[in-house]
Amino acid sequence: MLWRVHRFRYHGAAAIARPSLLVRKRAQISIAAVFLLAALSAWIAILIR
Repeated sequence: MLWRVHRFRYHGAAAIARPSLLVRKRAQISIAAVFLLAALSAWIAILIR
């Protein structure tokens, strides 16, 4: 019984820690995507001129 509670607590901590990593990675990806879109639109504007 005790080991099960400890295991549950450990998995709970892992479950709390994992989404923050996912959110951080997703934020980095979204920032990179926005930056790439801005660079692409700037290049298109330069080429159209």
